[in-house]
Amino acid sequence: MKDKIKPSKAMFIKLGRKGSWAKECFEKSVLKLSYKEVKHEDILADLTGSVSKAYSGKVPKTITSYANQIRHFYESDKSVLWITFHDQHLYWCFAKKEVVGIDNGEKEKMVIGEWSNKSIDGKPLLADNLSGNLLKTQGFQGTICNVDDLEYLVRKINGEELPEVIEVKEDLRRLEFSLAACIQKLMPKDFEVFIDLIFRQAGYLRTNSIGGVQKDKDIELIAPVTGERILVQVKSATNLKQFQDYEDRFEEIDSSESYDKFYYVFHSPKLNLQSNMEKLEVWNLDKVAELAVSSGLVPWILNKIN
Repeated sequence: MKDKIKPSKAMFIKLGRKGSWAKECFEKSVLKLSYKEVKHEDILADLTGSVSKAYSGKVPKTITSYANQIRHFYESDKSVLWITFHDQHLYWCFAKKEVVGIDNGEKEKMVIGEWSNKSIDGKPLLADNLSGNLLKTQGFQGTICNVDDLEYLVRKINGEELPEVIEVKEDLRRLEFSLAACIQKLMPKDFEVFIDLIFRQAGYLRTNSIGGVQKDKDIELIAPVTGERILVQVKSATNLKQFQDYEDRFEEIDSSESYDKFYYVFHSPKLNLQSNMEKLEVWNLDKVAELAVSSGLVPWILNKIN
């Protein structure tokens, strides 16, 4: 794992119009800036004066904006974190302070190491998993701007969770722990209905009726979109021997009927049963409590046992 980053500040840079330079910059490990109307040598000699002269036809506000963006590019040292967005990912890097002028009027500075679209712990930095406040930076009309929420950005790159997120996750764990005791109070038929509701929340449709008498087939379901067929065996209480018996029965059913997956679900006692059958997934009390929360079925359970 790489060392965690500690930037002095962060800057967003647009790599060409609509990111047209992005791939080139990633491959060459560079930052690239245009503003071709201002020569590199003139910027080094008198940044403000050269920009004002090159863009004399622009309004003062625009000239000031151009000068500030060019100044960010030329004066930012290796402590500054640079980011850009491309192909639904956040890319980041650090760069050397020195800027090189290119013959065509463009300017470049070398990246220290390489551009990365992953966090320090190797997870992709997907745009879908970033805050709207950070993503709105993409809408900046110019080329370079400051990133306001530096703490949030650094945490994402360092693979650290926000304190608020950590607190909520701890609350969810406590809720799941408390809910587990409530689930164990459900009557067998209510437990079966509860498991059926979990699958229905996931989009499955039941193909047999609750309370049917088919042996080894508590719940049969189908996914309307994919056509996946699954078989669920629900046991309020179970033991190792009973589980192994059902595992053998599932093997027999699988050889004669077309099911994509089997589930063995129970809540008592708190066992950790393991199956050698590839198609068989086991849900114990911890798993069921977790799914109860994520499926929004907590009120349903409380109403049943209260």
